[in-house]
Amino acid sequence: MNMIARGLVALLLLAALIPELARHRAEWQLADARGALMRVLGGLDRNSDALAQLQRADRNGREAAHTLGADARAPLVVAIANIALQRGDVAMDVLDAAIEQAERPELVVNLGRALFQQGDATAADAAYLRATWASAAAIQTLPRSMRDALTTQVSELESELAKGKLEQPPPLPTR
Repeated sequence: MNMIARGLVALLLLAALIPELARHRAEWQLADARGALMRVLGGLDRNSDALAQLQRADRNGREAAHTLGADARAPLVVAIANIALQRGDVAMDVLDAAIEQAERPELVVNLGRALFQQGDATAADAAYLRATWASAAAIQTLPRSMRDALTTQVSELESELAKGKLEQPPPLPTR
């Protein structure tokens, strides 16, 4: 009887750990995807090596995203890899879905990058403004040439907000 009880406890512990094992694997996939992406962004890999690393980041990021659910880290890696692969349309689809789950400034900034890559500078500017409005740190990820104009726009919006005239934040761009 004691043996049966121990066996049941072991089975219950194993059943409780199985979901955690999948999450642990997804975290490793995400770490690998980020590492591959950082090699390219850091200039360590070029040409066909960079292409292989970006494809690896996309693949492993997508696999991690399935397990991690609404966690924005995996879609962000996938989107950046696709922007670097000149697949802005794919990046926009990934970012739209991630933003729908939980809007985060880093997702919106990269949506702007994908929109710009697809030739929609107006929508890209709207995304940059929204991200900068939400987080002052977002502006540091943009080119210096854009920062003054965005800082001015955000200051104007803050002034309107202080006067009670701002009815809503800057809108997300729509496609």
